[in-house]
Amino acid sequence: MNYRSIEYILPFIPLLPQFIGMTRRTAMSHEPWAVGKTRNAGRETTISQQPLTDQIEKSAEFKRRLALFFIEIGRYKITDKGYEELAPVVFRQNLEFGEPVSDRVREPRLESKRPLTPKEIKETVAAKVEGMIREGKTEELLDEGHIIYKADWKEKRTRIKVIKKLLEFLGASPVRLDGLREELSELILKSAREEKTDTKRMQEVLEEIQRNLERVRKITKDDFINNGLGGLLISHYKNSPHSALVEAGYAYSENEIKEHARTGEFGTDKIYPWEHNQTVHKFYKKSEIRVAAIEWLIWRLKKDPKEINTDDFRNNGLSGLLNHYNGSPYAALLEAGYAYSEDEILEHAKKMEFRTDRIYPWELTKMPVELWPNKEIRIAATKWLLWKLKKEEPREITRRDFIKNGLQGLLDRYDGSPYEALLEASLVAPTDESYMRERGYRNLI
Repeated sequence: MNYRSIEYILPFIPLLPQFIGMTRRTAMSHEPWAVGKTRNAGRETTISQQPLTDQIEKSAEFKRRLALFFIEIGRYKITDKGYEELAPVVFRQNLEFGEPVSDRVREPRLESKRPLTPKEIKETVAAKVEGMIREGKTEELLDEGHIIYKADWKEKRTRIKVIKKLLEFLGASPVRLDGLREELSELILKSAREEKTDTKRMQEVLEEIQRNLERVRKITKDDFINNGLGGLLISHYKNSPHSALVEAGYAYSENEIKEHARTGEFGTDKIYPWEHNQTVHKFYKKSEIRVAAIEWLIWRLKKDPKEINTDDFRNNGLSGLLNHYNGSPYAALLEAGYAYSEDEILEHAKKMEFRTDRIYPWELTKMPVELWPNKEIRIAATKWLLWKLKKEEPREITRRDFIKNGLQGLLDRYDGSPYEALLEASLVAPTDESYMRERGYRNLI
């Protein structure tokens, strides 16, 4: 089943109040920003697909628009050049009145001129700059080098605005995505109230959300750095694009991820950290995040955990996670609570009490070959086979039994001999050899 299907709406219903609040975040205002799309013979391309010279030019334009944005909200500094060239060429007039002591007769007004003080120059230039900005001459001031912008990331609203514009510049459509999620929440509400719902439209909205998120998940550290936002990424998001997207409302937070793993209800309206084109391996330092990623993989593929293999990890962006387990799906499933540990396996074999609520490594599609050199594991697997088949006489077990139950690799350790496997497990005696060899080789598959 396709993970984008309408069935995936159901997990959203309990979270509707939060979901609706998230979709109503306002988009950036209408400042003239550069947009990261071009048209080439009717085909849309993103910034990363353009020639290097075009990317440099586009990045320069984005930085320019970023400067204009901050200047127009009052975050700028007048340069020395600005004070020098914008200072008025006038003198301040001092008005004085003479008053002789002898006759107390008021004398004519005296006037004197003096240069403007530094404080007066600053006040005059500042007033002039404010006036020019109001008159729409911001670009002129910037181009002439009279002012420079001062980035101020203290306000969350400002950070979100700029991140959204960066996404737009890189080819995503944040405003459109917000609108789609708003529409989706309304459709979900109608469905929850058992009102007539346009299921076709709901499917279309889900698919378009996924297409937009596909562009969003391509954002990297270099995108921030090359577009003048490296300082923002470091100072507020610990150099993590995912953290920036969390605050902007396009990625799941760590708490949301843990809750999804706990309930088994994952979402598709935002991005998980492992879905980024460049997943930062620090995410896998926390056991809860690793387990959540494994749970998500099983949820997405709708597979029995024992069927999860190496390719499943690699084809779904989890190669970095698999590397944490030295390439072993068994080790990953073990940490996620889907498989028995070696100690548990040996305990089950000792008591001859095997279970079915989790997975034994030999039940996986591909058994971890590194376990077969362990004699105790080989014996446990052989005992498990006897337990599973419920045969009263161990010597009745054949090669076919091993192979049909996924133990071909184990049998290969004994040159294809069931007798040798059972003998090592002390389940048969040397006197059973001739009987088993004759019977075993007559039952080849």
